[in-house]
Amino acid sequence: MELKLYQLPKQYEKIMSLDLDDEALKLALSSLNQTVEEKATNIAHVTRTIDAGINAIKNEENRLRDKRKALENRLDKLKEYLFDNMKAMNIDKVKTNTDTIYISGRDYSKVVDRDKLPQEYKQQVIDVKIDKRKLNKDIKTKDIPGVKVEHKEWVVIRWNV
Repeated sequence: MELKLYQLPKQYEKIMSLDLDDEALKLALSSLNQTVEEKATNIAHVTRTIDAGINAIKNEENRLRDKRKALENRLDKLKEYLFDNMKAMNIDKVKTNTDTIYISGRDYSKVVDRDKLPQEYKQQVIDVKIDKRKLNKDIKTKDIPGVKVEHKEWVVIRWNV
C-alpha cells in the first residue's frame, strides 16, 4: 500500500513541510493533541512518505550516475578516434576559427618491479580494520580492553499490507 502525502492529517503535512531542527520537530509533534496510537500511526505514515522520497532520490542519483558514465565513455571514445586518425595521418595540430586541437604527451614513471625499487620511493601504509562481527561475538563472553558494551534500541515500522 502506497500512502500519499494527501492522506496524512493536515497537521503532519504542515510539520513535514517545515524545515525544523530536532528540538523544534519534537516540540511540534508534542503539541499535537492525539493519542499515542494516533501519533505512532501518523508518524509511521510520515516515515513511509519520507522513505519513498529517499528511494526516488536514490533512483534518480543512480540514473544520473549511469548517464554521466555513458557520456564520459562517449567522450573518451571520440577523443580516442580523433587521436588515432590524427596519428594515422601524421597530423600533430589542427587549428580552426573555434578550436585548436593537438597531440600532447608527457613522460611519466611506471614501476615494473616493486622489489627492485629503492626504499626512498616507497611509503608504508598501515590500515587497521576492526572485525566488528568477531568483536560483537567475543564481547558477550569476555572483557576486551578498549571496548565497552552499549545497548541501542530503535523503532521498527513494518508495513501491514
